[in-house]
Amino acid sequence: MAPWNDKARKVAALIASALLAGAAGCSGLSLPCAGPSDCGGNACCYDQPITTAGSSGVYCTPSPSACEPKQFLDTSRTRMCRTNADCSAGGINTAEATCCASSVENQAAGTCQGKCLPR
Repeated sequence: MAPWNDKARKVAALIASALLAGAAGCSGLSLPCAGPSDCGGNACCYDQPITTAGSSGVYCTPSPSACEPKQFLDTSRTRMCRTNADCSAGGINTAEATCCASSVENQAAGTCQGKCLPR
């Protein structure tokens, strides 16, 4: 098999860029919710896998007090937010009460955390 020439590398790079852009939501797709205002006042929840067996998802919950931040065996759960108030909405008491800039499923969003990482 002949080695790749410059033109083949450029074509492969363009195809890879297009595929990554589509996967990252650059095609106009967005997260199902980014805070309670997108869920009729109910919590917007984010499940992030912390092992290969974990599941990922962003979804509206059925109540404002749902989705208390919690660590499971293979998943970390927290709330999506736009303001700090979103993190404790519904009367929950949590140490993850600060809305921090995050990357959720390759998209910029806010998640509730104990403390935001420095930029």
